[in-house]
Amino acid sequence: MEYGYGGGTTSVLHGGQDQTDRDFTIQDFKNGERNVLIATSVAARGLDCKSVVLVVNYSTPDHLEDYVHRIGRTGRAGNVGVAYTFITPDEEDKADDLCKALKQSGQEVPADLARLAEEHRMRVNMGLARKHKKGGFGGHGFKFTDAEKSRQQKERQEAKKTFGIGDNEEEREEFPTEDIENPLAPSPAPPLPSR
Repeated sequence: MEYGYGGGTTSVLHGGQDQTDRDFTIQDFKNGERNVLIATSVAARGLDCKSVVLVVNYSTPDHLEDYVHRIGRTGRAGNVGVAYTFITPDEEDKADDLCKALKQSGQEVPADLARLAEEHRMRVNMGLARKHKKGGFGGHGFKFTDAEKSRQQKERQEAKKTFGIGDNEEEREEFPTEDIENPLAPSPAPPLPSR
């Protein structure tokens, strides 16, 4: 899927696409045929495009590690890059991680972000909020259990179940395949005419 805007072209990249579509989308972006790529976290790892100069996080990543991988798509190979992350008061539990990432990279922490992180710490101390769980850190690694799945992943799974989208291993029926003819198999030679 692609969209146009004021002289440029935009492609989308997400986990709902089959692998071939994702590969073509990435190749078009790397080749400069598309100059804007709107992507889910599927592009956070393994996408190496040296020409990327800007990353915009429309939603705040759930884990500091995801944030680092997302913004790591820009400023590669010694090039300068810029990353913006939108964060709302509803995501205040992630503000402290963003502050830490900015400090560790030698960047200035915006006053609004520091204030949001401090407000969340105060709410945690008063028992009005929970401390953000840092999945994937603390030397324990990411276990890939249901408890560690992000809020977005759970919502996505529920939506898929509700609308019957995707491949659900539990609901998959087993079909016998031995009776199905292979349409790509060579056809038997026609019988020779009898004399």
